[in-house]
Amino acid sequence: MRSRLTREGSVGLLILCGFLTIGGIIFWLKGAQFGRTSYQIKVDFPQASGLMVGSAVLFRGVQVGRVVAITPQTNGIEAVLEISPVDLRMPPDLMIEPGRFGLIGEALVEINPTTLLTQDVGTMTAISPDCDSSVIVCDQDSFQGIAVPQLLTTLGRVAELYADPEFYESLIAATNGIERATNEISSLSQDVSRLVAQIEGELDQFSADSTKLINSLATTSDDISNLSREITTVGQNVNDLIATNSDTIASTIASINQSSDELTLLLQEIRPTIARIDTAIADTDLTQLINNVEVLSANLKEFSTQLNSESNLLVIQQTLDSARATFANAEKITADLDQLTGDPQFRNNVRRLVDGLSQLVSSTQQLERRVQTAQVLNAVSQSTESLPQPVLLKPAK
Repeated sequence: MRSRLTREGSVGLLILCGFLTIGGIIFWLKGAQFGRTSYQIKVDFPQASGLMVGSAVLFRGVQVGRVVAITPQTNGIEAVLEISPVDLRMPPDLMIEPGRFGLIGEALVEINPTTLLTQDVGTMTAISPDCDSSVIVCDQDSFQGIAVPQLLTTLGRVAELYADPEFYESLIAATNGIERATNEISSLSQDVSRLVAQIEGELDQFSADSTKLINSLATTSDDISNLSREITTVGQNVNDLIATNSDTIASTIASINQSSDELTLLLQEIRPTIARIDTAIADTDLTQLINNVEVLSANLKEFSTQLNSESNLLVIQQTLDSARATFANAEKITADLDQLTGDPQFRNNVRRLVDGLSQLVSSTQQLERRVQTAQVLNAVSQSTESLPQPVLLKPAK
């Protein structure tokens, strides 16, 4: 009896272990795990593009999951993507598109975020109860995928376009237009090269002209500096001339004033003498008067000889010569300044200097004439005093 129960119990345990083993295998094949380590998202694609259950899911180029389900719908397909681990936080703005990888073109799904996750999400995960879909991707969120055109379809469309006569003619026309544009660009490049060469030549000529102009300006500046030094020298010479002859001029003016006073006194003295001469002429012998005139003529000749050798006349003559030389130098400098600068103010200053020198020459000439007049009057006075007194003849009884 006991052996029968043992056999039945063993069979029951064997059957139970078989069921448990089969269930474990089924759960293992379906990817079931104890304790949740992944989350799922749903993506709608316009077309599958070769996706199948088990296709890899890439996030930023790294595999993070797989496709667990594909459901065909009226306007597309819905793919369920399983993402692991659960602590992988993705921003809600995603670009999801199917693609192919490897030599055999294995289908996969690529997930690329378009924004960065900048907010502090703390301990929030995709499967946490407080998960916010506006902050991170949560479990069972839905997204719209992007359809990638198939290579063969694209090549077929290109072949159809190329076989179209209108497109072919347009392509030929565009090619011819590009060729003409290339030729025009080449011609324009040559024109630009010639223009650049011409501009370089003109720039070289301009540089040479500028260098010559700068050298001319430097030479003109040196000439102006030399002319300024000459003017300064002339001014110093004029000042030295005035300083040297200041005593002579002052003494000459004093002599002129004294001679003027003496001339006034002389005229006052001559008037009675002339009256006496007029009275005496009526009664004097004409022979004696002629003799007196001859003596006066001799005295005038002697006076003229003495006048030509006077020291004052020599000094005044030297002053006149220096003034004339200075005046000639000033006129030459004025002509040079007109040729170099043409400055009206500078010409006016030089003109005033020349006028001052002219006035100095005129004043000196007036002084010379006054000295000559004074000497003549002095000689006349001396000659008059040296005349013998007229002899008054007594009338015959």
